[in-house]
Amino acid sequence: MNTIEKNEIRKRVCARRDRLKRIRRFLGERKLLKLLVADSEYQSSDYIFCYASRGSEVPTFRLINRALMDGKEVYLPKVTAPRESQMEFYPIRSLCELKEGYQGIPEPPETEAFELSQSLDKKILVIVPGTAFDTSGHRIGYGKGFYDKYLSRNVELQKVTIGIAYSCQILDSVPIEENDVCMNRIWIV
Repeated sequence: MNTIEKNEIRKRVCARRDRLKRIRRFLGERKLLKLLVADSEYQSSDYIFCYASRGSEVPTFRLINRALMDGKEVYLPKVTAPRESQMEFYPIRSLCELKEGYQGIPEPPETEAFELSQSLDKKILVIVPGTAFDTSGHRIGYGKGFYDKYLSRNVELQKVTIGIAYSCQILDSVPIEENDVCMNRIWIV
């Protein structure tokens, strides 16, 4: 069954990621910033959807600050209904606004949630976390389906998804299920 296989991959890849040395993480964060500012989709985007990293994930705080400095509107996820694996994206103006939320993840304050219908004329770039990715853009998240459900509800956002990962998180293939959303690109740091 895919769920059991995905859980094994999560465990194995997260353990690899957890063992990365501090210098490797620092260099990954620097490479991420270079990829970001050089990317034409980033340059033309009005809105950046990102996530606040935690633990051994590729650090996103400098990326978020850079987007804010570049005048982008930045949105981060907040879990609104954990049992239904539902989240919404809320705007931030500073990392200082973040508070510990669902499972200790830094989350924005609950203000007015992003509404795609009010932003159809805006260019949006969505940066997505994951535990493992394959070379075709498939991803394994953390097992609750938050991003897959959000992106399935907001199909237009699926056109501009970028997963970010260390090279140790990239596999030849990962098991996929019908409701899994594929990334357009992956930035490997």
